[in-house]
Amino acid sequence: MCISPAVCKKNTSLAFTLAELIIVLIIIGITATIGVLGFSAGVRNEYEKNAKIKLEAVYSAEQDYFAWKNNYTADWTALNMEDPNANDAQYTFTIESASQTGFSVKASAKTANAVSEYTIDQTGVIQKVVPPPPTP
Repeated sequence: MCISPAVCKKNTSLAFTLAELIIVLIIIGITATIGVLGFSAGVRNEYEKNAKIKLEAVYSAEQDYFAWKNNYTADWTALNMEDPNANDAQYTFTIESASQTGFSVKASAKTANAVSEYTIDQTGVIQKVVPPPPTP
């Protein structure tokens, strides 16, 4: 006979079972993976956005230079702007061509896992360069 219910429950355990711990660890792992993937995608998008902003700055500088000299230039210092490569760890900026009729600037991702390249020309349109499919 039991006087109180608290005394009668002698075999009650307050610990977690191994199965419960494993399930909790799996849930934490899945949640962390989703968070890291989302964070890295957001960081990559910010890097791409910064590259596009720098391409727009180069476009503006080239337009100013053209209004002044009636020609485009491939020289960063002649554009009266800081070389965008000096402070960008994610993209490499290259003036591919410059003449009296137009120019082309390319921003290429420095990391191997990011295959994004963007170009801008005298029209001011930023285009994403799609790499050709690998040959078998």
